[in-house]
Amino acid sequence: MTSIREIVSEALAHQYLSIEAEESLRQLMRGKYGPDDFEAFMALQRAFLSGSLRQESRERLLGQQNFTIAAVADSIAPACTTRDLSYA
Repeated sequence: MTSIREIVSEALAHQYLSIEAEESLRQLMRGKYGPDDFEAFMALQRAFLSGSLRQESRERLLGQQNFTIAAVADSIAPACTTRDLSYA
């Protein structure tokens, strides 16, 4: 089985955490792990906070949100007229 340190090392090397790796981390963090694994996980968290690591699940979520916002904007745009905007 892969260790937390191995997953973190791979993610930091590629500056990217895949959904599969994220799920593996969740499973591994539920069990017993040593101080080296805990320190590796904390390094991963610091990389997220500094913005030096991308997260696939977050990118997908943001992409879905942007798509939803664009769809709503497109659906209400025909209802707006120049006259409506002049009162804004």
